[in-house]
Amino acid sequence: METIYYWIWLLLVFGAGNRKIWKILEHYETPQTAYTALQTEKLPFLKERDVRSIKTVTMEQVEKIIQNCKEKQIAMVCFDDENYPEQLRQIYNPPIVLFYQGQLSLLTDYPCLTVVGTRNPSDYSIQTADLLCRCLAKSGMLLVSGFAVGLDSVAHRAALLSGGKTVAVMGCGLDVPYPKVNASAKKYIIRNGLMLSEFLPGTEPARQNFPMRNRILAGVSSGTLVIQAPVGSGALITAEQAMEQGKPVFCLPPADIFDNQYAGVVKYLREGAIPVFAPEDILREYHDSCEQRLQEISLDMILKQQSAEKPAQSEHTAAASSRNTTDAVGENAASRKSSVKEVAVEPVKPAADVAVLETLEGLTKQIMALLLEQSPLQIDQIVQTVQADAEEVAACLTELAIAQLVQRMPGQYYSVL
Repeated sequence: METIYYWIWLLLVFGAGNRKIWKILEHYETPQTAYTALQTEKLPFLKERDVRSIKTVTMEQVEKIIQNCKEKQIAMVCFDDENYPEQLRQIYNPPIVLFYQGQLSLLTDYPCLTVVGTRNPSDYSIQTADLLCRCLAKSGMLLVSGFAVGLDSVAHRAALLSGGKTVAVMGCGLDVPYPKVNASAKKYIIRNGLMLSEFLPGTEPARQNFPMRNRILAGVSSGTLVIQAPVGSGALITAEQAMEQGKPVFCLPPADIFDNQYAGVVKYLREGAIPVFAPEDILREYHDSCEQRLQEISLDMILKQQSAEKPAQSEHTAAASSRNTTDAVGENAASRKSSVKEVAVEPVKPAADVAVLETLEGLTKQIMALLLEQSPLQIDQIVQTVQADAEEVAACLTELAIAQLVQRMPGQYYSVL
């Protein structure tokens, strides 16, 4: 029987992230030996419920899980597999099995940065995170986040719209549509990155899952960027894990030092986190190739792209574009001639027409119809017109942009290609 069967058996018996598994493996060395021995032996730290699980979980159940994963095209890698991510082997209490969809090799092929932040970000944090993440993605960095609403979504979206790669680390099973607003983005992340979880398929999101998930968020990357976080935010758990793992923590300086929504960031900046005024502040800590790639995204190129877009914009749009490209990362960034600028998604193939609507559904179809009638529109105008949640609108626009039906322009404007 393959080793993966015994690892999944341990996962079924004890649950994801249970440190008893590693205590058992210290005693028995291999999952196969543990499986055989535990049928008749009882270790002193095991409780009665553990013993009951050992007696009741069968290999038939394991087989069903493996078959279920095959049917749902969910791949698995166990701790002793040569393809298991090396950086996760080094963390405390590493996951014994990883379930994934997409390209697992990305974790070793690219320099990784984890991006975390509140689920209720300010406009300043959204705009600045978007600018930073798009430049970092274009520089060749793999952006990792937790797939939640808020700043996680901003990071994933920025990477995808920049033609970069992204990793979503889930706090539930990969087949669970959570959060619902991001469900449609999964297929694009699988195509252009990686969906990753230590939780069995079918596992619903639960409060205790997310702190466990955060050790993986910190573990897969060489550093963690905190955009905005109040004291007590889950994002700070990831930052704490990164510090414990000896990795740098980067923080975006707050828009308002007296605003409690940034209090967690202020705390870490006081304790020695690296302040980020431009992508170079992060890239210096990584491989030289990233910094070289950033230099290729020249200011001249950005200005030419923006100049080409201006005829299609109103005066209001142009003003918004100017503000976003000079002020969004603060006066410090502007004075240092930072490369963090609004980079428009390059138009690619063909112009959308009414026939395209037949291929779309729901809110996505409604937004596309609106843009066919009037373009460009700012995201707030779209939200107001369609009377939908801003996160849902942003997710639909991302889907349309990746499908090459619309393009994003400076100032969070969108137009039909």
